[in-house]
Amino acid sequence: MSKKRGGFKTVMAVYGYARVSREIQDLTRQLKALSKAGVKAENIFKDIGSGKDFQRVEYQKLVNKILKKGDILYITSVDRLGRDMKGIEEEYRLLTEVRECQIISIEEPFLSTSQDEITNNLLRPILLKFLSWVAERERKELLNRQKQAYNSMSKNSRGKLISNRTGKVI
Repeated sequence: MSKKRGGFKTVMAVYGYARVSREIQDLTRQLKALSKAGVKAENIFKDIGSGKDFQRVEYQKLVNKILKKGDILYITSVDRLGRDMKGIEEEYRLLTEVRECQIISIEEPFLSTSQDEITNNLLRPILLKFLSWVAERERKELLNRQKQAYNSMSKNSRGKLISNRTGKVI
């Protein structure tokens, strides 16, 4: 992708970012979506880690060493960036306003940066706040369900949890 600026042709790079929380989860769906959107496999950065913050190795490498002004970053959805409302909003601002990159969310095209001032300044911030709240809420609910599951388990004589499903110590 290129853009003509002041007589010079500037090449904009296209990158993708995919994340899952645990190794038992699969990145395939996200990788296929990013590839279908036109992101080359070598330009897709992948992390396995929690969305609670942005301290992920590949994400930090992408943001701090790779992305340049005018580049495009594809994500499948905003919750792949993170699961913390304030953090997502700050990171989105860093990428779009400070780094001057374009973000394209495949599943939420209304969050993608655009040339339309009303969309960028009015609608997108409201939608971003709402979807990042949903992502944060999902994480809190997941943690709450995990806690409830652990609390429902019995313990053996050594205090180890016993799986309700298998009857084995976990």
